[in-house]
Amino acid sequence: MLEAEIQFDCAQGLAANFLQEGNFNQAEFIAKWNENKALSLLRPIARQLLGVDNLDLHADLMRALLQAYELGKSAGNKKINITS
Repeated sequence: MLEAEIQFDCAQGLAANFLQEGNFNQAEFIAKWNENKALSLLRPIARQLLGVDNLDLHADLMRALLQAYELGKSAGNKKINITS
């Protein structure tokens, strides 16, 4: 079997943003893919509970929700006590 570097061209969709001069930045693509996946879960929450129809117009809120999402993921099955 021959070993050769993979060359990319004609990327489409989200992947196109991570292709530069034939090199594909896989790590950055995966990070963005995961962020988009999280946002697809968070957008309905922002709409239903906060009345925010376009989360993209509220960058600070979007970052806060993403950080809370990541915190929840990292906590795993650990119980987090939330007091009001």
